[in-house]
Amino acid sequence: DCDGTVDENAQPAIWYRDVDGDGYGDVDGAQVIQCTPPAGYSLLPTDCNDGDPAISPLAVEACNGIDDDCNGVPDFPVPGAGFEDDDQDGIADIGCGGGDCDDLDPFVGAGLPEVCNGSDDDCD
Repeated sequence: DCDGTVDENAQPAIWYRDVDGDGYGDVDGAQVIQCTPPAGYSLLPTDCNDGDPAISPLAVEACNGIDDDCNGVPDFPVPGAGFEDDDQDGIADIGCGGGDCDDLDPFVGAGLPEVCNGSDDDCD
C-alpha cells in the first residue's frame, strides 16, 4: 500500500494520464509508478486521442474519417484507402458508403452471391 512499511505483496504499477476521463491513458503522456491509482490516471495506455472521450478502444467506429476505436484504421469507404473492413472481405461497411450490410460476416456483401439461407447475402 506504499505507506512506508515493507509490503511484500504490493507491486507498483505504471499509471498513464487519462486527460479525457474515458478510462484509457496515453502511452506518450504523463506516467507515474505507484501502488495505488492516482486520480485522472489509468492502467490502460491505449487511447489514440486522449483529448476526446468519444475516442477509445471501446468506442464504436463511426463513418467520419476518424479512427474512433483506436484500431489504427479510419473508416474510409474506398477499398485500398485504409477503410474500415472488420470482416476483411474487401467491401467497406454500408454505413460508410460501401456495400457490406454485415461487416462481421465475410460471406455477406455487395457483389457476393445470394445463397438460399434466409439472409441477404448480396446486400440488395
